[in-house]
Amino acid sequence: MSKELLSNGIALMLFGMGVVFTFLAVLVIAIAVMSYTIQTYFPTASSPNPAPPPDDDGLPPERILAAIKLAISEHRKH
Repeated sequence: MSKELLSNGIALMLFGMGVVFTFLAVLVIAIAVMSYTIQTYFPTASSPNPAPPPDDDGLPPERILAAIKLAISEHRKH
């Protein structure tokens, strides 16, 4: 009886793992198809306001640095 029970348990485990593997494989394929379809028919638009290029020293412009400093000081107040 014990061997039969163990055999049934292993068969059930393999069946369950097969179902999960099949489901995940179908899910990956469906996501890939949807991604391809969306990228084909609805391409992403370019950003209307691209970020300004950094100065020669690699730092962002002064107005952005001032905004960052102000945000940090406001955050530290609370």
